[in-house]
Amino acid sequence: MGPGYGLATPPETVTLRLWANTGRPQDCAHGQEARLPSDTLVTVQNTSDHRRWSAGPDETALLAWAADRAAGAGPHLVPVLDVGRDPVGTLVVDVLRPTGTTLSDALDRIGSPTPGVAVTLSVPLLELACAERDGALLVGCATVDDLLVDDSGAVVLHDRPPGASTPDPVPPTSIPASRVLLLGARMVWERVDPRDEARAQIDALLSAALDGSGGDLRRLLAGVGSVAAPRPVRWDPPADDFAFTARPSVQNDDDLAARLLSAARSLVERGIPLTPHRRLSVRQAMVGAVLAVGIAAAVTFSVGR
Repeated sequence: MGPGYGLATPPETVTLRLWANTGRPQDCAHGQEARLPSDTLVTVQNTSDHRRWSAGPDETALLAWAADRAAGAGPHLVPVLDVGRDPVGTLVVDVLRPTGTTLSDALDRIGSPTPGVAVTLSVPLLELACAERDGALLVGCATVDDLLVDDSGAVVLHDRPPGASTPDPVPPTSIPASRVLLLGARMVWERVDPRDEARAQIDALLSAALDGSGGDLRRLLAGVGSVAAPRPVRWDPPADDFAFTARPSVQNDDDLAARLLSAARSLVERGIPLTPHRRLSVRQAMVGAVLAVGIAAAVTFSVGR
């Protein structure tokens, strides 16, 4: 499970029926051995943070995607939690919905990212794009809003598996996720200060890689990685996270007396302020006052004689 993937709500149970190649129901659950008893429904843990994808008439593409993703998603792809079949025999893949902020909103909160932060956000996207171009990774389709920054600051692609469907229709702006990865990297570098010396070089490499070959994409990845060392992604909390209110002003004699009493207590406990960093205790002040009065009285008595 990658960083930032947390289950925010208690789990609820749903039922899935898994089918073996023999066509008979197969009892399967987390952490238990699969058996072939009677026709029994299987209870599988599910939460509201999950997303369930169902295969269409041809389930080959979804099976290939699930097998590729289950082999090792890494921290920048959504992990597969369960694969099974529903009561009517349709292939179902359950993935963990990532929690976080969309990349565009995160960039709005960051402002103008430093080259190091831009490297942190864009290099994982470019590595996924290179892996997809080389045939080492299967991705579906997505939109720019499917690029998220999770709680740990890692960028995550939440793609739609090929050949899958959900109750929600496909967004009209959905495009191949391989291109979304490059658009996300370009969106990151567009926020970098144009006066930065590396900005023009990266912009040229991005333009060449968007419609270029695998070599252009690898040159882009190498160029971005050489700009700066990766830096952690941080942003300031919203202004309303810390609300400070002023103390109510004194309106009556009781409050004034309470403030005077508090000031007197502070003088007794902490002393009389002399400088911003020094205080004189009340006891020392009283001893000094008594000595001063005594010396003054002695001088007056001796002069009077």
